[in-house]
Amino acid sequence: MKVCYTGGAVTDHGSYYAVATNAVELRIWFLTDDILRIRAGFDGDWDEASYSLTMTAWDSRTDELMKDCRKRVQPAEAALTDGGKQAVIQGKRLKVVIEKAPFRIMVYDKDGSLLHADIPDLAYREDSNHRRIHASQIEADDCFYGFGEKSGEINKAEKYMNMAPGDAMGYNAKETDSLYKHIPFYIRLNRGTRQAVGYFYHNTAECDFNMGREKRNYWHRYSSYRTDAGDIDLFLIAGPSIREVIERYTDLTGKSVMLPKAALGYLGSSMYYPELPENSDDAVLDFIDTASSCPAATARSRRPRASSVAPSPGTTSGSRTRQTGSPRWKSAALSSRPTSSPVCCWSTRCWTR
Repeated sequence: MKVCYTGGAVTDHGSYYAVATNAVELRIWFLTDDILRIRAGFDGDWDEASYSLTMTAWDSRTDELMKDCRKRVQPAEAALTDGGKQAVIQGKRLKVVIEKAPFRIMVYDKDGSLLHADIPDLAYREDSNHRRIHASQIEADDCFYGFGEKSGEINKAEKYMNMAPGDAMGYNAKETDSLYKHIPFYIRLNRGTRQAVGYFYHNTAECDFNMGREKRNYWHRYSSYRTDAGDIDLFLIAGPSIREVIERYTDLTGKSVMLPKAALGYLGSSMYYPELPENSDDAVLDFIDTASSCPAATARSRRPRASSVAPSPGTTSGSRTRQTGSPRWKSAALSSRPTSSPVCCWSTRCWTR
C-alpha cells in the first residue's frame, strides 16, 4: 500500500516538472495554456503508448502508428518557484500550487478561481489490491456530465459508476451499469459560478467513479477515481465554459468524423426485426415499404426486390404471397408511425449510392 502524504523537491526537466513525494514520483506537463497533465508513476516505467491521444508533447511508442492523426506540440511556457512549504508553477493562464505537508496539488485559473484541488491523504494512493486511487475536492452544487455511455440521470452527482464495458443487451435505461462505451472523461460544472472544468483519466483499465456518494466528516466533500491497473494519469482541461472544455478535449483526443449521408435520417434496428417472435420477414418488407414512401423515394423508379425468404415448393420468389392480416409486431412497431409522409430516411432504396 502506498499513500502520498508529504511532498519534496519540485524540479524543472524542460518539458515537464517532477514532484518528489514519500511514495511515488509525480510529473506535471503544461501541454497547452489550458490543458495540464498530472501523472503519478505507480508503475515506475513512465511508458508512453497511447492509442487515444491525437496531441502530445512527448515521444510515444505509438507515434509511427498514429503519425497521420497525431500532432506534436511544444509544451506551454511556465515558471517554477520551489519553496520549503509549497511550490508554484505559473503558466500563462493556469497556476499549479503544490502544498508539501500534507501533500496535495491545486490548480487556479488566471483570475484566481480554484479549478481543482486534491484531498490530502486521499489524493494519490495504491491500495493492498494494487488499485490506484485519486480523490478530488468537490462542492455540494457541482454537477457532473460525461463518463461515456451511461444509464440514468444525465447529472451524475452523488452517483457511483463502474466502468467494465460489455455487451449489455436489454439493459435497464435507468439503473444498469456499466454499458458499452468506456470513456473516463467528465465535466464538472458548478451551478453557482457556472464554471466548467474537464477531467480525462488517460487509462483503459477497468475503473470506477464515486462522485460524492460517500461522505467522510474528516475530509472535505470529494469525488474519487479508482483504476484496477496503470498510473493515475489525469488531463485537467480548463474552461470556463462547457463548450471550451469540449473543444480542448477533442483537440486532445480527436474530433468526430463527418457522418455518412445514410446516417442522417431514421435508422431501423437490425436486431429488432430478426428477433421478433414471428413474421420477421414481413416486418422487414413492410419497413422497407414504409421507408420508401417518402417523397424522395417515390420520385425515383422502384427497383425490383427479391423475396427475403426461400419460396415455398411449387412457387417462385416472385410469386410469394405475403401474409394477410395484421402481424403482432405491427401494433408495437408502427403505433408511433406518423400519419403524414415521413422525412426521407436514406434507406437502401432511397439513397443513391
